[in-house]
Order: sequence, then C-alpha cells, then structure tokens
Amino acid sequence: MTDRDPLHLHPLADKLQRELEERALGYGIGTTLIETYRDNSGQMEAWLKGRLPDGTITNRGAIVTWKKPGDSWHNLVWPDGTPCSLAFHRAIRVDRAGKIGLLGFGEVKLDPIGIDMYHILARIGESLGLRSLASVGDYTHFEVRGHGTLEQVKAALLSGVDIVDLRKA
Repeated sequence: MTDRDPLHLHPLADKLQRELEERALGYGIGTTLIETYRDNSGQMEAWLKGRLPDGTITNRGAIVTWKKPGDSWHNLVWPDGTPCSLAFHRAIRVDRAGKIGLLGFGEVKLDPIGIDMYHILARIGESLGLRSLASVGDYTHFEVRGHGTLEQVKAALLSGVDIVDLRKA
C-alpha cells in the first residue's frame, strides 16, 4: 500500500508538511501532498521500478527509490501497526497554457523553470528543518531527520519513546 493520507504521517512530519505548504503559498507556489506512507509491498513495488528483482538496473530513468522495504523513512509504523511516516512528497500545482496539473506528472512536463521551482520548494523545506532530495532529482521528496538513525527512530517508535526525546539523549 502506498497512500497520501496525512493521518499516516508522524505528527511532527504532518506539522512540517503543512508549514511547507503554507510557506510555499507565501511565495506563490501551490503544492499538493501526493505521498506519505508506503508499506513494505508498496516500497518493494517502488524499488522494482527500473530494476529486475535481483536489483539489476534496467532503466535508470524509471527508478523512483534507492531504498528497499524497511529501509525508508516512508515505512515507519507505531507499535499497533498504524503508519507514522517521517517522509512525504509534495508536488507543485501549475497552470501551463490551460493545463492544470502537477509539475512533472502527466501532461505537465518538467522543464528548467519547473526544476528551479522545485529547488525553491526544497529551500523552503530545508528552512523548516526538513531534508529534501531535490539535489539528487527526487524533487518532491522531504524527510524529517535529525532524530537519530532510521534504526534508532524505529526502535524509539516501537518502544513508545517520542522521537523528539532522541535529540535530548
């Protein structure tokens, strides 16, 4: 399963993605939340794009993630199994010659100006403390980081420790 439900974000990630949306609007950039949580099958489906099952890359341009199931900030869950992703994707909404859509998706092609817009969105996210992957071409991806390694965060979530407390340790 892959979804875009903000309820499947950790509360801190949800707060930051909403702040990103609000600040981007202040610069005239409208965005849409397009992905939050991926379970392991959704992560595997994403990982296989552009690859054979053994990991051999067949189409580098089709690759959407370098992370296998369980190794992504999208895959986090609370002890009861409820999703609490610390990663999300926000796409830029545009109107190009009457074509309204998400920049880089469908008929709204990504061009140099669009890439510049995504880099502005990345800088806004980084000013909020988010990690952006725009510099490596994953323009819509943001992560909440700085609270330990992925393994430390997983262990904290499963034991009921607030990830904010990991910074204090």
